[in-house]
Amino acid sequence: MHHCLQSTSANRKLKYLDVGYTHVTDKGIFIPSLKPVRFNGITKEVCDGENYDDSEQLSALGYNYCYGVGVEKDEKKGFGYYMKAAKLGNSNAVNEVGLCCYNGTGVERNYQKSFEYYKKSADLGNAFGMCNVGKSYNYGHGVDQDYNKAFEYFKKSANTGNKEAMYSVTQCYRNGTGTKRDIQSANYWFKKYRSLLKTNKSPDQINAELKIILDDERFKLS
Repeated sequence: MHHCLQSTSANRKLKYLDVGYTHVTDKGIFIPSLKPVRFNGITKEVCDGENYDDSEQLSALGYNYCYGVGVEKDEKKGFGYYMKAAKLGNSNAVNEVGLCCYNGTGVERNYQKSFEYYKKSADLGNAFGMCNVGKSYNYGHGVDQDYNKAFEYFKKSANTGNKEAMYSVTQCYRNGTGTKRDIQSANYWFKKYRSLLKTNKSPDQINAELKIILDDERFKLS
C-alpha cells in the first residue's frame, strides 16, 4: 500500500514530468532533476514511495527529499530513493547517485564512486551523465585527468542536444583543449548553444551573467 500525502484526487496515480531543471555546483558538475509538477490541472502531492517500482517516481522522490520539496529535507532518504531508481535502470537516477557521491549528499563523498555512476549513466545514453563524465575527466575528479576524453564526452553529450555540453565543446574548440583549435567549429557550437538559450528563455529571464555569454564578442557570429 502506498503511503501518500493525499490531494483532492486521492486515487489518481502520482505523475512526475521531467522539466529539465539544472543545478550547478561550485565545481561545475550539474544535475538533471525531476520535480513534481501540475499534471492535468491537479497538483500531485509527494508520496513516500516505499513500495513503488516506478523508477521515474522514485527518482523524483529522491529529488524532493534531497532538496526538501514538498517534504521535510532528508538527504539520506533522498539518496536511498535515487539508488532504488538507479537499480531499476533509470539513467537520470544513476547520474543523480553520482552527483550525491560527488557532493556528499546523503552519502559519504567519494569522487571515484561519482565517476563510476556518471559513466554508468553515460553508458545508458544519458546526456547529463555524458557531460558529467566529461567534466570529471576535465577536472581529474575520480579519474585521471584527460582532456581528450573530456572533449570526447562533451561532444557526445552535445550531439544529443545538451546545451551545457555545447558550451563546453565551444570552449574546447576555441582554446584547443582536448582537440585541435578550430574557431569555425567553436562558432558553430556557440551558435547552437546560443539558439537554445534564446529558445528556452525570454529576455527578462536572462540574467547578467547569461547576457555576457550571449553577447560574447570573442565569437564572430553571423
